[in-house]
Amino acid sequence: ECLSENPVDGRQSARCEVKNLNSIRSISRAVEYEAQRHQDAMDAGDEMWNETRTFDVAKNCTVPLRDKETALDYRFMPEPDLPTLVLSPAVLDELRRSTPEVPEVTVARLQRTHSLSQKQADSLVKLPGAVAYFISTVQALSPPGSEEVDKKDAQNVYKLLVGDLLKELNAHHQDYTQVPQSASSERVGKMMECTKLGKLSGRMAKPVLAALVGGDSRPIETVLEEVCGGEVLTDTDELEVICKEVLEEYSIKVEEYLAGRNNLMGLFVGQVMKRTNGRADPKKVNFIVEKMIRNSS
Repeated sequence: ECLSENPVDGRQSARCEVKNLNSIRSISRAVEYEAQRHQDAMDAGDEMWNETRTFDVAKNCTVPLRDKETALDYRFMPEPDLPTLVLSPAVLDELRRSTPEVPEVTVARLQRTHSLSQKQADSLVKLPGAVAYFISTVQALSPPGSEEVDKKDAQNVYKLLVGDLLKELNAHHQDYTQVPQSASSERVGKMMECTKLGKLSGRMAKPVLAALVGGDSRPIETVLEEVCGGEVLTDTDELEVICKEVLEEYSIKVEEYLAGRNNLMGLFVGQVMKRTNGRADPKKVNFIVEKMIRNSS
């Protein structure tokens, strides 16, 4: 990388060649440092000379290797097809606005604004389109006009994006740049809002999500009713009826449970969940079943 400063007043600084740059980031940092070094020297009237330098990554600066004053090998001739390029502030501002955000900056921004860890932010950046989808989904979960990001919402959206939603997209050979409108960030955000309000359990959300990615564009409430048979079952009386039916059907297993086979509770709860299409709260079912068995013994 060869660099010299050419102010508009006609002055020109010494030529400087920077060697041993092994990354785009190092090139950028070296150019920034050298441009400032040349400008400072010219402003101060300090003498400079043609030289070869190298970039010290640890110190974030360039250091001399050797000078070029007497080396005949270092001869520079102007290229007639490459005239001097003068970039106005307006052009530079437009370039800055139109240049995509580099991954390192995106990762830092997600850590700062959405409280993600560096590892979480890195994983989103590596998925095409995932960052924009993530931010939009979190926004869909926020109250209208709110600028505050709920950390719990951000974590739940992140887990969905790298978990069940990514799995569904992969099954359809899609990524976050190809999400169908039926599974837009706004609609997935509304589905997650149902979970927050207790209308939809995590277990129920999976088939609903699969339906959305599969192209079901009906209202979320309609999809929920069609796929799961309705919202989370909260009616205690209805749950007790179903739990009683299961315990009567598995009366022999109930006796085994009372004899010490505690792992059979999973069987009872699983049967209730099956009969309710996964709409029941497993913890509530566990409590009801345990209470019924205890009262019957």
